[in-house]
Amino acid sequence: MKRAFALAAFVLAMLPLMAQTQKFTVKIIASPQAQDIVWGNMLNNVIAPRTVKAVNGVATDSGEGNIGDIMIAQDAVGRMFGLFVIDGPELTIDMNTDVATGGEMNRKLSEFNAKMHGADADKQEVLAAMIADNKDSNLGALMLYIGSDVLDYATLSRLFADHGSSLAKNVLGQQVYARLESLKLRQPGTMFKELTMQDGDGKTVRLSDFAGKGKYVMVDFWASWCGPCRQEMPNVVANYAKYKDKGLEIVGVSFDQKKEAWLKAVADLGMTWPQMSDLKGWQCQAHDVYGINSIPASILLDPQGNIIAVDLRGGALGERLAEIFK
Repeated sequence: MKRAFALAAFVLAMLPLMAQTQKFTVKIIASPQAQDIVWGNMLNNVIAPRTVKAVNGVATDSGEGNIGDIMIAQDAVGRMFGLFVIDGPELTIDMNTDVATGGEMNRKLSEFNAKMHGADADKQEVLAAMIADNKDSNLGALMLYIGSDVLDYATLSRLFADHGSSLAKNVLGQQVYARLESLKLRQPGTMFKELTMQDGDGKTVRLSDFAGKGKYVMVDFWASWCGPCRQEMPNVVANYAKYKDKGLEIVGVSFDQKKEAWLKAVADLGMTWPQMSDLKGWQCQAHDVYGINSIPASILLDPQGNIIAVDLRGGALGERLAEIFK
């Protein structure tokens, strides 16, 4: 799921010594329901976070900052956010499409976002090449941060190391490092780790009740309030229906806090597989055990309980299951 940011919390201690500044206006496009837009400098607060009124979801404002700085705009109620780069006098960010316009850096960022949303078989290689072409820059750091949601551990580790000093004190780098540390906890080739929670009836259940029992098990980390989780669920439901009789089990691990909302979503979305939750939200046991910092997320276990894949979704999930159950 896309992470919402508290803008005032972003601080970057390192500023370019010879930074060029740019005055600009920015047009910010959010959902039609948006009334207030919060925006500011994601890296160093040269521009303090500002709140501007939106009309039919569109707001316009002006500012001044360093060329190459990363800016973030967010619907004040947290429905969506968008990123853009200071690279010209007239900029736009459309949160609905992840398209930023202005100069060459925004063109590259929008191209990168399009690749992120695409279903290319060689997505890993394409994204890695784009990041490498922009390393040692704020734009490259931003691409690495965005790409960290889909890049595998080996690729992400290599690219993170290649960025060197550009990530040393960069808040984006700190986020990527956190992502690396979380992936380290659920690397393919390692054995599953226990989770103990309750099912919808309040009965204590353990992941070991399902894992390592001779079936392939996908542990699906989700929540009723997670939009991308709900969007992905029809794909999960379809794959479960296709492969459950061939040896696939799914175990849902909910990051909900309200039992009623959790169970209603299970019913509404047609999730007929086992479920568990400790109803602690982001304090969920899975956060620490598996390093789950964003959802949807998943691990796929072989019949012996070894992790063989992480974060399969969309077409990638069906492709991997087709390989297993061919």
